[in-house]
Amino acid sequence: MRAASLRRISVLGIVLAAGAQAAACGKSTAIGEVDTLVVLTANDSLWNSLEDTTRATLERKVYTVRPEQTFFLEQVDTAAAKVRQYLLFHQVIVFGTPDNRYVRQIADAVGAQARPDTILQAQDVWAHDQVATAVVLRRGQERASWTAQLARLDSLVDTEYRRFVHQRMYVSGEDTATERKFGEQYGFGLTFPRVYRVDTLTDSLIVIRNDNPDPADLIRSVTVTWGRKLDSLTAEAAFQWRDAIDSVYYHVPQGIDSTHSEVRRLAVHGRAALEATGAWHDEDTGYPAGGPFIDRLVQCPDRTYFLDAWVYAPGKSKYQYVLQVREILDSFTCGAGG
Repeated sequence: MRAASLRRISVLGIVLAAGAQAAACGKSTAIGEVDTLVVLTANDSLWNSLEDTTRATLERKVYTVRPEQTFFLEQVDTAAAKVRQYLLFHQVIVFGTPDNRYVRQIADAVGAQARPDTILQAQDVWAHDQVATAVVLRRGQERASWTAQLARLDSLVDTEYRRFVHQRMYVSGEDTATERKFGEQYGFGLTFPRVYRVDTLTDSLIVIRNDNPDPADLIRSVTVTWGRKLDSLTAEAAFQWRDAIDSVYYHVPQGIDSTHSEVRRLAVHGRAALEATGAWHDEDTGYPAGGPFIDRLVQCPDRTYFLDAWVYAPGKSKYQYVLQVREILDSFTCGAGG
């Protein structure tokens, strides 16, 4: 059975449980996975003609260790009896003209008019911890209005998902004490959740790692080290640095696959940097462990810093965990003396 089919079965189970919860408690807390997008439509023929285009935009793929969907759509006709249960999900998107009852409810929640060719978003319309989005269609031009707004809708959905990932990531709070220590002792800044464990392996190599609740199920790791200032930042230099570290300091040496590597130059808080991505796999073991990694080289005044972030999440969607370690990487600053 395909993974998408298994996901739909799981969603149906959540819906059945949610119906009882909502009936018993009034407005309930949103349910389901946050990467599930419930799409409500009042016109099945319109949906049938635009489903492929909509899925291609909102279910776009990112490469982790293979092409992976970022979101999963569950479409429901607003006339269906089960629509009330689907209104309880974290992300609900309604495509409809201004007179659509669900579009009006979202508009009322933000005190706005539902004008054609606009997108409205409201919090907690039908459930707590929920974002409801209305894509307001122009009557008589529904198809063109729908497609014209897909790119903006995709951006809004991804922004909301990143907000959720940030909130979930920092439930434990920031480890501000260790962040101050990094600045005072090592000359760099890095922001990360308190739940991460810090291992100082040498006087110039630090690993922060979150393997809760079980390292067999999920690991997020970021290594920070530094050395003399490089003349130029290249992917080859980043991969060589990684190879020198993982063979000595990681629990199991990791090989890398750069076949689908993406390399980009960027600025990290005003400092020149280079990022290279790829996939890692354990070496010298019969267990096929692996996952995505992100390497960065950052030029600071007197040093070049190397940061290696990797994720191990077997059988899970890896997008949110890649976003988490990328957020840690984005927080890096050279700091005093760096």
